[in-house]
Amino acid sequence: MNLDLQIGKTQEYDTLRQELLDAKRYVFERPLAIAALAAVGVQLFDKPPYIALLLAVEFLAVFNFWFTVNRLQSAARIVAYIQLVLEPSAACRWIGW
Repeated sequence: MNLDLQIGKTQEYDTLRQELLDAKRYVFERPLAIAALAAVGVQLFDKPPYIALLLAVEFLAVFNFWFTVNRLQSAARIVAYIQLVLEPSAACRWIGW
């Protein structure tokens, strides 16, 4: 019984770790994609409608900011869960991976 519980915790820990890595990837890749999209938009138009391009990039940036805040809050909840449930008897405090 205890071995099944340990295997379950290990699998849960690995899944949560993978979710944290995915969240970190999104946080860093999305702003780069928005900047690349803006650069491509400037290069594609000979006489670009800068206002429309500016509004589109601004909308994407605001959406990305909201998305990033949501991901960081989710990551904080995952870390808290790991600390409180999966590693309650850890000798040292979690300082990051």
